[in-house]
Amino acid sequence: AGIDLTKLEENYEKSIELSEIILQKNPKKISNIINLADSYRLIGNYSKSREILKIVIDSMIYYDIQPLDVLMGK
Repeated sequence: AGIDLTKLEENYEKSIELSEIILQKNPKKISNIINLADSYRLIGNYSKSREILKIVIDSMIYYDIQPLDVLMGK
């Protein structure tokens, strides 16, 4: 019984869809944006992952969010 890669990719695509919605509603939720970038990376969309990571950096600067705050879930 191997891993169903199609199902796994579908799960990542659903995760991306939901994370994109959250990003629009709450751009200060840095952990969501990081998860979004990672989901793109996991399905092999590296350019989109890098694009989203730039949003993380820009958002942290704009909202004055410290890296430790992100790690602590603040």
